[in-house]
Amino acid sequence: MNIPNEKLINIVLLFLECKKVKENPWTELAFVFEFDEGHVSNSGYLYNGDAIRPATAKLKIHLFF
Repeated sequence: MNIPNEKLINIVLLFLECKKVKENPWTELAFVFEFDEGHVSNSGYLYNGDAIRPATAKLKIHLFF
């Protein structure tokens, strides 16, 4: 699937607005994002030095596709 860069940037901006990302200190973050017709999933981690916190994001992806 070829996704335009603009849409990918919008998805990243949604991750940055997620509750866990906004409420917890972090220096690095990593998310894996999967989607298919009728299915969206993601999981990730927030890193702050040696501390690692699991995170997921609630995204309204239908706004983009």
